[in-house]
Amino acid sequence: MSEIAIASSNSFDSAKYVSESASVTKEPVLFHILHIINISKSRLSQRDDWLEYSDPNSASVDRLNKSKKMVREVNIDDDGPIVSAFDVYKLLLQDSHKNVCYAFEKEPLRFLRDQRQSTGTPLPIRLGGKLLVKKDTPVWNGVLFLENRQCTYLGVDANDPLNAQLNTGLVEKYIAILDQELKS
Repeated sequence: MSEIAIASSNSFDSAKYVSESASVTKEPVLFHILHIINISKSRLSQRDDWLEYSDPNSASVDRLNKSKKMVREVNIDDDGPIVSAFDVYKLLLQDSHKNVCYAFEKEPLRFLRDQRQSTGTPLPIRLGGKLLVKKDTPVWNGVLFLENRQCTYLGVDANDPLNAQLNTGLVEKYIAILDQELKS
């Protein structure tokens, strides 16, 4: 049986790890990436990035005078957003048993910085992609901490209905989430 087949039958219940300050995963687990958050940027800055993708004319020039519109040049050679080496991402993951958990980058993950993947949004990859988390990945208080050697990004299955559900209306969904977070 392949590692992927084994991992897809395993589950990760983060509640079992919450009482342990430091542990490791006992077996490999296959996850879907449900949500990606750039925790190195402010929510307001992220909201402006998403508004720019929604409507380039709605992005404010500055935050003190919202009524001014910014005129931007369209670069047809641009392959998508530039992912900074200093960006840090938090992922919301779901295993095959519908358990959800958070994962943070312990080091910059290559698959989140591969400039060849153009999503047309501020996200570095499309949602719904599969991530294989290997045995002995660090878990602190129920949260996975990912390193390149302990996870493998398997990409997006175009035939999986979850991908369409996650990526349809993505810009509007992220703007609504960020608006709600900014209000609270």
